[in-house]
Amino acid sequence: MVIVDHARLLFVMGCLVFLSTCSGVPKTARGPAGEAERLPDQVWLRELTNTFTMRWDYALFEGKIYTRPRGQTDFSAWALLDGTGIPDYPSFKDKHFVEVTADADELLAVDNEGLIHHYGPLDQKIHWHKEGFGSPLAEFFPMLAEKKTWNIGRKSADVMYYEDALGQQFHWGIMGTTTVYILSKNGQEINLGDTGLAPDFSRQLCGPERGRFVAESLSAAGATMFVISKSGEMFTRLDDYDADGGTPFYRYSYDKITPHGVPGTSLKSEYRVRYLPLPPWRSQPRINTGEHGRLSRKITILITGHGDASRELRVAGIGPGGHESGFYYKPIFGLEWKFQPAPILLNDSDLIENDPTQMIRAPNNDRIYKGWLKLGKEQEQIPVTFSDFNLHCSPVNLEVEIEHSHVPLVLHTVDAWHLFKQTDAEHDSRGIKLLKATLEVPDAARNHPDPAVRAFVAKYFMPAHHQTFAISVVATRGFVNLEVKHPSVKPTFSLFATSEENNRPTPVSYYLERAADPALEIPPDADRATLEQVLSKNRLALEEIEKTRSRLHKERTMYSVFEVALTLPRGLQRVFGNKMYGSGRPSALANAVDQSYALLDASRKAYKSSDVLFGNSRENYENARNTVRERIKRCQVLLGL
Repeated sequence: MVIVDHARLLFVMGCLVFLSTCSGVPKTARGPAGEAERLPDQVWLRELTNTFTMRWDYALFEGKIYTRPRGQTDFSAWALLDGTGIPDYPSFKDKHFVEVTADADELLAVDNEGLIHHYGPLDQKIHWHKEGFGSPLAEFFPMLAEKKTWNIGRKSADVMYYEDALGQQFHWGIMGTTTVYILSKNGQEINLGDTGLAPDFSRQLCGPERGRFVAESLSAAGATMFVISKSGEMFTRLDDYDADGGTPFYRYSYDKITPHGVPGTSLKSEYRVRYLPLPPWRSQPRINTGEHGRLSRKITILITGHGDASRELRVAGIGPGGHESGFYYKPIFGLEWKFQPAPILLNDSDLIENDPTQMIRAPNNDRIYKGWLKLGKEQEQIPVTFSDFNLHCSPVNLEVEIEHSHVPLVLHTVDAWHLFKQTDAEHDSRGIKLLKATLEVPDAARNHPDPAVRAFVAKYFMPAHHQTFAISVVATRGFVNLEVKHPSVKPTFSLFATSEENNRPTPVSYYLERAADPALEIPPDADRATLEQVLSKNRLALEEIEKTRSRLHKERTMYSVFEVALTLPRGLQRVFGNKMYGSGRPSALANAVDQSYALLDASRKAYKSSDVLFGNSRENYENARNTVRERIKRCQVLLGL
C-alpha cells in the first residue's frame, strides 16, 4: 500500500505530505579481517541468508548483515551494513539476525526472537526504522512461525510502473509500495504484509486456481510473485495492495473504460482510474531439463528494468548433462528456458521432481453460505446462496431466488483498509474479515427470459452494477453480512448468510475466558509463595483485560471521529461529485471519501459482530474484571496485605 503518509491522511483528513526523492546508498564499514573471505563470492539467488537487488548484494553472517555493490566479485568489497550490520536502537540489544530479504531500496530482516526489522527506503534517506514495521501505528511484531518461506517485493523507481488488465500503465508514485509475501506451511495460502498497513499478517492474496495449487516455494520482486510446486509447475502474478484495489486513495473501476493513454513514466498516470480485476495468475512453461537434469525448490524472480515484462525468473538445479549445478532462467513473458552454470550448493532435500504429469492440487477455502436478501425498507426476504464464498479470493458467485428462478450474480471483493491490527479470519475463530465489494450483474440475469425477473433485476440490482466498492462486507468462516452503503445507489439491499461452520459452538468471551483461566485460581491450602505467584498472575490478567478494553474503545472512538470529520467532505462530494479540484482529476482525499462509506460501515459491523458473536460486550468485560479483582482481594487478605 502507499506507505506512511497516505495512511496518516485518514487521521487528519488533510493533504498528502509529498516527500522529495533522492538517491541513497547504505552506509558501510569493513568488518574484522578475515570475515569477508567467508562471505559468498557471487550471489545468484534471492534467499533468506544471501540476497540481492539491482544495486546491492546482501549476506547474513554470524547474525549481521553485510553488503556490497552488485556486480562486485571481490571478497574485500563486502562491508557491514551501516557500519555495524545491525540496528543501533536499544530494543535490538543482545539480538542477532537470522533471516534477511531485500528488493529495490528496501530491506526486511528477522531477529532471533522472530521480530521483523525494517530498513529503507534508501531513496528517502531512511535507514533502520526505530519505531518498527507498519503504518500509521508501527511496532515490532513477529514473522509468522508456520510458513514455508517469505520474501518482499517493492514497487519503486526500479520498476517505474505496472499495467492493469487493459494495458494501462500506472506510475509507482513517490513513496512506492513494499509488500511482504509469506507462503503458508500448506503451500496454498499467501499472507500479505505491507509497510503502509497496520502491523499484522491478517490479509491473504489468492493463490493460483483460488488456492488449490500447492506451492513448494515462493519468490517476489517488484510486486510480482513467482511460485513453484514440487512437480516443477510454475505460476507468476503481479499483486499488491495498491494494484488489487485495497488502497482507498486511488480510483478503480470494473467497467472496461477507455485507456487513459498516459505513459507509466509520467507521475500523472498515478491517479488515473485503474481497471479491476488484475490479470490472473500466469502459468509458466515447463523447464526441459533433459534426461539427467534436475530442478530445485530454490527459485528467484528479479527486476531487470521498467514495466511488468522486466522480470527474470530463475530456478536452481542441475544442468541437462547431470553434472553441473546452476540455474535455469528466462524473461517472465519468455517461452524458452536456458541454463547458466553456477556454483550453487544443492542438497538432496532441495531437489524436486520435474514431472509434467503431476498436477498437485488440494481443497481450497471456498464455502457454501445460505441466507436471505432484504430489499431496501421492504420486509420481504429472498433466499440467496453463495456457492464459493472465500474470505480471501475474488470473485464469488451467488444465486438469488426470484419468481422461482435462480438468478446468478457476481460479487467482486477487495480487502477493506483498516486502521488497526486484525487477525486472519481464516484461522482465528474470533477473526472478522472486512471487505469492500462491487456487484456485477451478468447477462444471464439482465436478459433473463422471464419479464418479471428482468424487471426485478433492473430495479434492485442494476443500480449497483459495477458501482465500485458501494457494498460493505463483514465475514467469518460462519457468516457473511453485506449491505449497499454508497448514497449514489438506490434502492439499497442487505444480505445475511451462514455456512455450516456457523453451527459450531459460539466461542467463549475473551474477557470471561481470560478471567476463568485455571492458573488464576487460588489453590486450597496454598502457601505464601504460591499465593504471591497467584496474586502476580491475577494482577497481570487484570491489566491485560483493561488494556484490551481500552484499545477497543479507542479504536471505536477514532472511527466515530472519522464519521464526524467526513461529514463536510461527503457533503461537498454529493454536490460537486468526485472531482474536487479544478483540473478535473480526483484527489487522493476525494477518492478516500468516496470509499469511506463501505470502509467505515464494515468497521462498525465488525465491532458489533465482535460484541454479539464473540462476547466482547461491556457486560462481559465488567463481569470478568470484577472476578479478577475479587480474586486479587482474597489473595491480599490471605497474605495479610
